[in-house]
Amino acid sequence: MMNNDSLNFDPNRNSGIKMSDIFRIGDLINACSDLKDLTLFYNNFNNLDLSKYGIYSKEDYSHPHFYYSFGSCFLVYGDEKLAKQALLLGSIFGLKKPCKYFDDYFVNDVGQCLSLIIRNYSIGSNDILKKLTCLAYVYLSKGIELFPFEMHDSYRERALLFLYHPSPLLIPSINPLFPWIRDPYIISDLYFASQATDSPFKKELKNAKIIYKSLDGINIGGKRGDKYSFIEMVTLGTERHNALYFMLMQNFMDDLYYLNDDEIIIFFHNLNLSIF
Repeated sequence: MMNNDSLNFDPNRNSGIKMSDIFRIGDLINACSDLKDLTLFYNNFNNLDLSKYGIYSKEDYSHPHFYYSFGSCFLVYGDEKLAKQALLLGSIFGLKKPCKYFDDYFVNDVGQCLSLIIRNYSIGSNDILKKLTCLAYVYLSKGIELFPFEMHDSYRERALLFLYHPSPLLIPSINPLFPWIRDPYIISDLYFASQATDSPFKKELKNAKIIYKSLDGINIGGKRGDKYSFIEMVTLGTERHNALYFMLMQNFMDDLYYLNDDEIIIFFHNLNLSIF
């Protein structure tokens, strides 16, 4: 697919691929039966003849949906190096202004790539990590805003970004509104991940209730956690997400989270990849 140590492409050029083909190609990536088949598909991706699958697009295949599909699959199969490479290719669509997928269904894939990088790799710079965390949150939340009943993966990944963030003490600096208690956010997102249309994450409802039951005696919003019903806690988490998203969006629109050229170079250098 690409040179192993280079990320030399323009994220703002048009791929020109039909939306139906994007989903079908993503399904082909996810259907790879083992690491060998996945790696072969990845390394030859731009040269493959997909006409036998009814896909006749011969456009540029640089698209965040493909990179997220490859990256997440490589993580499942344990190839962290190729996962990192694919996820970085997907994340670069959202590092600099403008993100051409911001008002698009595929903003979710950009957010997913960023969040998976944050959760699985060492960024090395707290300032860059903070910006990346804000970008990931904004992109995942934008997907939820656009398609609130469909984005089960955005809800779940946003919950995991809070739950498994590598620098928990960074979260309060991002979220001064309700800095220390993350549980309502996580409960809300896991609940909606389980309830979204065609969700494969039905088990997250059980996980949300386990976290809810752990809140006995903890003061949240002026009363003990056990004084809230489960749905009241979900509602509280949703309200807090909406407030945080509104605040971060103001900063996002003021260009406070995009990385400058020097920060992008440092970001990729710290992950042992170069841009050119």
